[in-house]
Amino acid sequence: MWAGRSLAVTVLLAAAALVVKVSLSSKSSSGAVAVDGGSHPGRGSLRSLPSLRKPYAKMSCGKSTKLCGLLVVESGLGSGYYKHSKPSVHGLWPQVPPYGNSACVAPATQGGLPSGLPDCYNNAEAKADPAHEKEFIEHEWDKHGSCAGAGSETDYFDQVCSLSKKPEDIMSAHFEKGSTIDELADDLRQSGFAISDVDKENGQVMLSACAVPASGSNGNGYVWKLAPEEKFDEVCGNAGPSPAPSPPMPPAPPDPPSPPAPPSPPSPPAPSPGGQCVKGRRGPACSQDSECGGLEGCVRCAHDGYCTSQPLSEHATHGSIKLSSKMNCGKSTNLCGLLVV
Repeated sequence: MWAGRSLAVTVLLAAAALVVKVSLSSKSSSGAVAVDGGSHPGRGSLRSLPSLRKPYAKMSCGKSTKLCGLLVVESGLGSGYYKHSKPSVHGLWPQVPPYGNSACVAPATQGGLPSGLPDCYNNAEAKADPAHEKEFIEHEWDKHGSCAGAGSETDYFDQVCSLSKKPEDIMSAHFEKGSTIDELADDLRQSGFAISDVDKENGQVMLSACAVPASGSNGNGYVWKLAPEEKFDEVCGNAGPSPAPSPPMPPAPPDPPSPPAPPSPPSPPAPSPGGQCVKGRRGPACSQDSECGGLEGCVRCAHDGYCTSQPLSEHATHGSIKLSSKMNCGKSTNLCGLLVV
């Protein structure tokens, strides 16, 4: 009798074990591929994400961009480790194969993880379970940060916090109004952020990002920027350290000195003041002697068309010959006269 009961119990236990095994096998073969996380030794399940990208929708860094990936922000609307009192960053994930064609670039230096939690990870849930959050930070670095080309571990998490601050602020403003994950994603789109994917199961939004070499890093140390996938080459392509400034141009040689100006021709005598004739100066304009006769100091109308104080006998007589016709020097000749032989 007791042998029969023992056999029955054994059969029941074996059947129960078989049911559990079949159930777990069915769950693991559902087609979900762990992109981030999975089980972690000694800590239970870390945050994980089913694969959202189909094989034909892998992220492309473009023709000239070396690093590209996703900035993943948790809305807080999920369950378990994905449920928060407000939005919080998950991580920055270079989309290396098989998720995209991003390169895996090691950090420029490795000085170890920060001693404390980065500011953007130190939320209320982290304070409630700091050991888990610390383990999660180590996981993010090992899985993603070690391929992000950052200057160091600290630099990687500094960039994660810097990139996620504004998206978190926008989501937080609407999170308090009871928005859905789709509405939060739309809020980010309307604010100019490029949404690559939305994980509705865990309440996460994926923002596309690319990286450029940091100035002076010789290509080993990258700075990440949020950008639409179709603009990766425009924002991050062919980027390298800023070229050194061109040397200043030598000063232009001074202009040769200008040749001295030719001397000005002598000015004609200034006309006499008023209606009078003064020796050494031209008198008033005239055309005949009668116009000069009534003027003070004037004795005749000279050949140049001006009254003069010089009598004709001193100017144009020779012996018994008297010159009666006037000579015209023309418009541009200052001096003209007669050679009397």
